[in-house]
This record gives sequence, structure tokens and C-alpha cells, in this order.
Amino acid sequence: MEVAKTLRHVNKRIAIHTFASGLENIDLRTKVKARNYQSLSEAIQGAKDEENPDIKNIQYQRKKPSGQLQQKKTSNGQHTEDIILPPRCEIIKFVSSELSEDCIIKSEEVSEGVYIAGLTVRPNTRGEIPLKFLNTRETEVTLKNFRPKLEVLSNYEICNMGKVDNLSVEASEFSF
Repeated sequence: MEVAKTLRHVNKRIAIHTFASGLENIDLRTKVKARNYQSLSEAIQGAKDEENPDIKNIQYQRKKPSGQLQQKKTSNGQHTEDIILPPRCEIIKFVSSELSEDCIIKSEEVSEGVYIAGLTVRPNTRGEIPLKFLNTRETEVTLKNFRPKLEVLSNYEICNMGKVDNLSVEASEFSF
């Protein structure tokens, strides 16, 4: 009995994952996979709702800017940055960094349902680096004094790949 119950749950997850993988819209595919739907019908309805937002959601999007960055000064004179993410969004925010060379951002779940993408980035002239966030929650999220995990790219040994040879000669030998 326990095995049948487990298999039923696994089959539901496989069906939802297969459904999400078939979606053409990459953003929608990511959001459907990230949510914890209990049934395939919930996943399908969630995808429909995401593709066709109702009037209330459209009005909300017009009123609210897509992600904000609030800078505050603490009592010791340092600046802190709070990142505000709207519900169910994928957004790129620029955050100040002390690094001046190329670096790697480690991907992680920074809060429940909020993810940061792993990227290789170069700080701009103002010393800011781009961060890509995905908020899968139904509510607005504020990340207080957020600092990503960074590693300098020069810490890694970079292998340059040689010229890529064209294999069209070999492919033509196999054609009939």
C-alpha cells in the first residue's frame, strides 16, 4: 500500500515536470517547474493563469515598479541595500560590489521560493554587478541587506579551447 502511494506521488511529479518541459515560453516553464503543484490539473491551471493574467494583476503591474532597490544609511555610516521583488517575477537588479574584476555569482535559493542565478559577471563603471532573481512566491519579497556569494574569476584556471573544426566533410561521407 505504501509503495502504491509513493508511486502515485512520483507519477504526479513526473507528469507535472513533463507538462512544464513542453511549454515553449521559457519563463513560464521555469515558474511551473519551481512551484509545488499537487496535481497536473493545478499545474495546467497555473500555466493558464500565468499566460493570461487577470485585470487585477495587470493593474498591479502598472502601479508597482518591477523590483526596487532601497539604499539606507545605518548608524555607523555604511550603506545597506534592500532588494524588493514583486510577486512571481524574474528580474535583473544591479547591486554595488567592492570587486573591480570579473567574478562568479554562485546560484542559490536566497529565501523560500526566491532564487539567484549563477552568472559570470563584470562590474560596470559604477562598481555594480547584475544579479538575476526569480521570485516564485505569490507575495512581494524584501531581501534585507542582501550580499551575493561571489568568487573572483582569476581564482579559476581558464582553459582556452582551440579552433573548432568543421565536421561537414565527415557528415557528407555519411549522406546517401
